[in-house]
Amino acid sequence: MGRLFNNKRLFGILAALLVLMIVAGITIRKREQITWPEKMVIDLTSWVQGLVYKPVYQVSTFFQDITQLKSLYEENAKLKLSLNNYANLQAQLLDLQSENARLRKDLQFGKKNQGYQFLAAAVTSRNPGFWNSVVTIDKGARDGIQVDMPVVTSDAGLVGRVEKVAADNATVMLVTDTDKVGISALVLNQKRPFGIVTGSSDYPGKLEMSFISKLDGVKKGDMVETSGLSDIFPKGIVIGKIISIKDDPTGLTQTAVIQPTADLNHLEDVLVVKKAAANAPLQPVK
Repeated sequence: MGRLFNNKRLFGILAALLVLMIVAGITIRKREQITWPEKMVIDLTSWVQGLVYKPVYQVSTFFQDITQLKSLYEENAKLKLSLNNYANLQAQLLDLQSENARLRKDLQFGKKNQGYQFLAAAVTSRNPGFWNSVVTIDKGARDGIQVDMPVVTSDAGLVGRVEKVAADNATVMLVTDTDKVGISALVLNQKRPFGIVTGSSDYPGKLEMSFISKLDGVKKGDMVETSGLSDIFPKGIVIGKIISIKDDPTGLTQTAVIQPTADLNHLEDVLVVKKAAANAPLQPVK
């Protein structure tokens, strides 16, 4: 009964609306004033439209917001991917620019020292436990590399010598290694004293030249290079610069601490000396 009553009431409302609309249609004229039935129809219509429009509008807006949020999420993901790709490309570009600059410098070094024959090699590995002792390069016996060939940088700084050779790579013993025999060297001052340079145990990454006479006038800032009194290292390869001098326990001689010219902590490319000119010092590229 309740449902029937509700239906009857709805029919009654619809019938009343229909009557009002008919009356409004009959009474519509081109005039400034409108009749009360017309006002009732307009107000009732606006009220009904408001009841229907607001929920529909809110639902429509909700789905539009979801669609826009999804689009923004997808666009944001694409922008992040593009940004990551850009960062990777920029890093690759910087690496290539750096490598190109190093190769150009190596080429200029070769042209400036035409009495020598060099082979460029890249450092491929380094053991952190033996950081100041050895590095591995990507050239080996197939490229003509042999044991005891000197290894330098384009700054004309001595890196070390080839210790072991495989078919496609080789191990280079660095000048800063403390377990091997030292290098015959001389100090570039007026008296040009000779000595043996070894890796420093007290100053890792540095070199030492011991048993220097106080009469030799060695001082801080003097350069040290290979003497040529060796079957391995030709004369004139720069070893490094004296950064400090200390007296030996006897008080009669001195020991010079040397900073290597080659940046041994950041080795990326080196030059293996396959053939050396007699008594022709290496000329660095600035």
